[in-house]
Amino acid sequence: MLTFLLFSALLSLLATLFFQAILQAALGTALYGSDPAVFLRIGSVLNKYGDWERLVQFYETAVANNIQNADIFTQLGNAYTTLGQEDKALVQYEKAAALAASEQKAVNSEQ
Repeated sequence: MLTFLLFSALLSLLATLFFQAILQAALGTALYGSDPAVFLRIGSVLNKYGDWERLVQFYETAVANNIQNADIFTQLGNAYTTLGQEDKALVQYEKAAALAASEQKAVNSEQ
């Protein structure tokens, strides 16, 4: 009985943490502006729990809010790959590669 209570308490804690991440995802740029690192951290929580559908929704929301980051496009591609949507994954990987090349070109021109 004690094991069951401890297990229930642990599940409750995990559910609370998970739904806090979802809430943060839903609020997105309203709370965190356009900092890609914040979106990547929240996305990593969804990734950890294997919630691929919500991860895709979250990153698509970030992109829709004009958060342009190669890592976000890469993670979105990874999520689509996991869901078996290779065509959508390829589009995201191409966006990531193009953005990374553009960022590298900008860095090289500043030097």
